[in-house]
Amino acid sequence: MAAYAALLSLMNTVDHIQNHPQISTSLDHSSIELLRENICFFLDFIESYPSHGGINEAADDLENQIAIAAHVAEDALESHAISRDRGVLLDLHKAIVEMDLLKGRKLKVKEERGVKHHQPTPNSSKSPISGETIMVGFDHNLKQLLDVLTGNESSRQIISIVGMGGIGLLSHLKELTSTIEMVANERDEYRLGERLYKTLVGRRYLVVLDDMWSVEVWDKIKFYFPDNGNGSRLVLTTRFSDLAVYCRSVCVRMNLLDEYECWELLCVRVFGHEDCPVELEQIGREIAAMCKGLPLSVTVIGGLLQKSAKTVGYWQDVLVNIRSVLSSGEGDHCLNVLYSSYSHLPAHLKPCFLYMGTFKEDSEIQVSQLTRLLVAEGFLKPEGNRVMEEVAVDYLKNLVDRNLVEVGQLHENGKIRSVQIHDLVRDLCISIAEKEKFFSAGRAWFTSKDSCVEDVLQKYKLRFFAYSSTSNNSLLVLPSSIALLWNLQTLIFGGIRCRLIDAPVEIWNMPQLRHIVCNNIHLPDPPPSDGGDGFCVLRNLQTLVSVVNFRWSEEACKRIPNIKKLHVRFDDSFAGYEDCLCLVYLQNFRCLHKLESLKIQFPFCISRYPMDLLNKRLGFPTCLNNLHLINCSLTREDLATIGTLPHLQVVELEHISVLGGEWGAVAGDFPSLKYLKINSCDLVYWAVEASAFRVLERLILEDLWQLKEIPSEMGEIHTLNRIYVHHCSESAAISALEIKKEQESFGNDGLWIQVHISFVSSYGFLVRAKEEGLPIDVIRHRPFGLN
Repeated sequence: MAAYAALLSLMNTVDHIQNHPQISTSLDHSSIELLRENICFFLDFIESYPSHGGINEAADDLENQIAIAAHVAEDALESHAISRDRGVLLDLHKAIVEMDLLKGRKLKVKEERGVKHHQPTPNSSKSPISGETIMVGFDHNLKQLLDVLTGNESSRQIISIVGMGGIGLLSHLKELTSTIEMVANERDEYRLGERLYKTLVGRRYLVVLDDMWSVEVWDKIKFYFPDNGNGSRLVLTTRFSDLAVYCRSVCVRMNLLDEYECWELLCVRVFGHEDCPVELEQIGREIAAMCKGLPLSVTVIGGLLQKSAKTVGYWQDVLVNIRSVLSSGEGDHCLNVLYSSYSHLPAHLKPCFLYMGTFKEDSEIQVSQLTRLLVAEGFLKPEGNRVMEEVAVDYLKNLVDRNLVEVGQLHENGKIRSVQIHDLVRDLCISIAEKEKFFSAGRAWFTSKDSCVEDVLQKYKLRFFAYSSTSNNSLLVLPSSIALLWNLQTLIFGGIRCRLIDAPVEIWNMPQLRHIVCNNIHLPDPPPSDGGDGFCVLRNLQTLVSVVNFRWSEEACKRIPNIKKLHVRFDDSFAGYEDCLCLVYLQNFRCLHKLESLKIQFPFCISRYPMDLLNKRLGFPTCLNNLHLINCSLTREDLATIGTLPHLQVVELEHISVLGGEWGAVAGDFPSLKYLKINSCDLVYWAVEASAFRVLERLILEDLWQLKEIPSEMGEIHTLNRIYVHHCSESAAISALEIKKEQESFGNDGLWIQVHISFVSSYGFLVRAKEEGLPIDVIRHRPFGLN
C-alpha cells in the first residue's frame, strides 16, 4: 500500500504546485501533464487489483518500484518549489521515464495474478482454540436476538449481528444453535442459488450467513431467500454497520466487554467452574483489563494461562509481556482475525487506516487534527470540488462503519469529535506498515521548545506545524521566512493563553494555508490588491482561530472567501484595540458565504464600548450553523435576527446582556437549532411560541439568577431530550421541575432534566419542591460557588 499512498501524495503535490501563482509558471506543463497521466494510470491499476485473497510477488515488486519513482518525482517537485532550480527537474524527468517503463510490467503482473504466495498474516477467521463455546457479557444481546427469532412477525426478518473482528460474532451463533450447516459442492453460483431457492420456497427456515463482507455480495444472494410469510428468519454476522442498515435488518450490536466481564470470561476460560485462587485475583484482574474488552484477546490469554503454571510470578510475566503474547505464537491468531478486516478494505482507505498506528496507545484522537494530518500527508484522493477535509471525514466514517475505529466523543450537533482504536488494531496498523514499507513522509512537526521554532521553519517540505509553548513569554513574533514554507497547510500555536502570536504580512501570500489555530494571533492588514503577482487569495483557508483586534475590512474578508470556522477577539489589553474602532467592520461577516462556525468575544467590561455600535454593525451569513457570543449586549431585535438564520444548529450566549431583560421567540424562530446554551445572562422574561425551537435537543441554562421561569412550551418540543439548569434562580429551577412533572404525566419519560442548586438555598428549595409534588430526584445541590 506504500505505492498507493506515494501516488496520492504526489498527485496532491502536483495539484498544489499547479495552483500556486508563483511556482506554476516555472514548470514545463507538458511534463506535468505526462506525470499526472502516469499517476492516474497506476492509481487505477492498484484500485482494480484484488484487495484480498493471495498476494502476487510480481505485484509486490512492481508496487515497490512505483513507490520509489513517485517519491523521486515528489522530491524533485518540492525542491524546485523552493529553489526554482531547473536542474532538479532532471530527477523529475527520470522518474517520468521510469514510470513509463513500469507501465509495461503491469501486463505481466496481470497475467501472473493467479500466482500467489503466502500472505503476511493468514486470512482465516476460524479460531484455533478448541473446546466449548463460552459466552460472557452478552446476555442482553442474546435475549434481543431470541426475541426477534421467536417473535410473531410472519414476514421474513433479517437480523444482523454487528461488531469488530474478535468480538465473538460466531460464538454468538454457536450459543444460539448447535448446528446450522449447508454444504455445497457445486461451483456455479447461479445453479447453487437456484437450488437454494427451490429448497427454501414454501418452507419456514432459519439460515445463518456468517462473516458477510460487502453490500455487493448481499445484492447477489438476497433473491435466493424467499419471503414465505411464515416467520422465516435470516441471520447475518458482519463487521460492516452500513451493511446491516442497507439490508434493512434488525441490528444486534456487539460492544466490547467491560473490565468485570473480561475478568469473568478469563476466570471461566482458565479455571472452568472453579474459583480463582486469592493470590492470583489481583494480577488476574489486571491481565483482564489489559485485554481492553476484546473477547478474542481474553480467550487467547486465558488459553495460555490455563495450560501454564498458575503462579504469581508467571502471571506477572504474562501481564508485562501481554502485547507480545497477543501478537506472536498462538496469540498471533488475534492479528490474523483483524487482518481480514484490513485485507477487505478498498485501496483508498488503507493508507488512512495504517496512519492511525502513528498515534499514541490509548490516545483519544481528535477528528479535526486527524483530518488535517491526513490532508497534509496527501493520503486522500481528490473528489471533484469537494473539500479534502470532508473527504477525510468520509474515510473515517467508513472505518467506523467497518468497526475498525471506535467513536469517542460527539460535538453538540452530533458530529464526531474524537475517535479511538483498540490496542490490537493499532498493533495491526504498525505491523502491516512495517511489512509494506508504509511510512509517513515527515510533513508534520510537533514541538514545545521556543528554540526549535526557527529551525523548524527551515524545513521547507513542512505541511503541518503544531507548537505548544510552556514558557511565559508574552509575545512570539513569526519571522517573514515562514512564507518559504510554500506548502504549509496547518499552523497551530497553543500553550499559555495570554501569549500573543504576531504574524508577518507575508502570511497573506501563503495560498496553501488551510488552518490557523492560535490562542491569540495578531494579523496585519492584508497588502493592497494591485492586480499584480503579489496579490494572493487564501482560497484554501478554512479555519482561523483566534484573531485579536483585527479590522475585518471588506478587503480582508475577500482574501478568505472559503473560511468555515472563525474565532475573533476584541481585547483592550492588547495593542490594536484603539477605542473599539475595529468593531465597526463586523458587518462584513455577511460576505463570508461559506462560514459555518463563528465565535466573537468582546472586552470583558461591556461598558467600555457603546452598546448601539455593535447592534448596528454585527452581521451574520445565512450559512452559519454554530454561533458563540461572549461579553456583548443584544436587543430583542438582535435575538430575532439570529433566530431567522435557517441553518443555525448550535448557539452559545455567554455573559450576555439582554436590553430590557425580555426575549420572545415567535413561531418559526430557530428552525434548525439543536443545542442552546445560555450562561451568565440578565434575561428576566422568556416567552416561546409554538413551533419555535422545533428541533431543539439540548437546553443548558447556567447562572441565570434573574430568569423568572423556563417557558413551559419548551417541554412540548418533541425532539428535546435534555434540560440542564445550573445555579439559576429558584423560580427558574421550579419551572424546570414543573416541566418534568407535566411531561411525565403525558407519558414522556425520555426528557432528562437535572437541576443544580447552591448549598445555601438547597433546604428551602427542596421543601418547596416536595410540598408541590415535584420530582426532586433530578435535583443536585452543591456548596455555594463550587462547580
